[in-house]
Amino acid sequence: MYLKYIFKELIKRKSKTTTIILTIAIITTMLFLFSGLMNAYSSGIYQPFKNIGSDLILQKTDNATQFNSKIRTPFGKGFFDEKEIEEILNINHVKNISKSQIIWNFGKNGFITIEGIEPNSEMYIKRASQMYKGRFLNIEDIHKAVLEKHFARFNHLTVGKSVFIGNSSFEIVGTLAS
Repeated sequence: MYLKYIFKELIKRKSKTTTIILTIAIITTMLFLFSGLMNAYSSGIYQPFKNIGSDLILQKTDNATQFNSKIRTPFGKGFFDEKEIEEILNINHVKNISKSQIIWNFGKNGFITIEGIEPNSEMYIKRASQMYKGRFLNIEDIHKAVLEKHFARFNHLTVGKSVFIGNSSFEIVGTLAS
C-alpha cells in the first residue's frame, strides 16, 4: 500500500526526487572517499616500517635536536642513552636491539630523510639484503651513501655520483629497494 503511494509521489515530484537521489549519491560518494582516504592513510603511515623485520619499534619522545641550520632530528624524536638501552634489553622476551637514527636534511627543494643504522645489526643485515644496484656500506666506509632506488631515480643520482648532506659530499655506492 505505502509503496504505491511512495512511487506516485516520486513520479509526480520529479525535482524533489532528483534532489533526493543526488543527495543520497553525494553522501554515499563522500562516505566511500572518506573511507578510502582513511584506509590509505592508516596503511601509509606504516609503510616505512613494513619490511623492517621487527616486532616492535621504540621511539623516544624528546625535543628535536638541531645539528645546524639544515640538519635536525624529526620533531619529537630523541636519543636513547646506554642505560635506557640496557633496561630495554633486560625486559623478558627482548632478544636483540638494532639502533638507528633518522635525521632530516633541509635543502632548497624540501627535505630528505636520512637513516643511520648500527653496523652488523639485524637492521643492517635486512637493509643489505634489499640492495638493488651497487653494494651496501662497509664498516670502514666514510662519506659513502646508499640511496633508496626511487629517490635516486627521481633525483637523477646513480652509483658513483655524489650527494650533498649538509655541507658534506657523500659518494653513492649503491641503491636499495625498500
